[in-house]
Amino acid sequence: MNNKRQDELFYNNSLLTEEESNQGWHFCKEFENLLVGPNMTAAFFCPCNHAPLEAWKDSEEGQKAEEVLATQTMMLNTTIRMDQEDDLFNFDKEEADFNNTKFKQSDGE
Repeated sequence: MNNKRQDELFYNNSLLTEEESNQGWHFCKEFENLLVGPNMTAAFFCPCNHAPLEAWKDSEEGQKAEEVLATQTMMLNTTIRMDQEDDLFNFDKEEADFNNTKFKQSDGE
């Protein structure tokens, strides 16, 4: 499935061919008729149990794609956690600076 074919399906209300369906492509009703197929992140979350797609997920190619997705997810979660820790550190520093400023002001009075 290439981008041109996906556009054709999306914009022209074309139907999937039997070959495309046998490769695992389908319109997922749970995902508001999103076109789902092999090598798509949505393929691992689609609840349709479309037999050809399930077979792809069990294949070596599907297992590798799932490993890549798991790695990307782990890296994203680590990045988010680091950003949150940075935000907490920066907030604490700002709060400390604010409190020190207030303390110094009240000492001077």
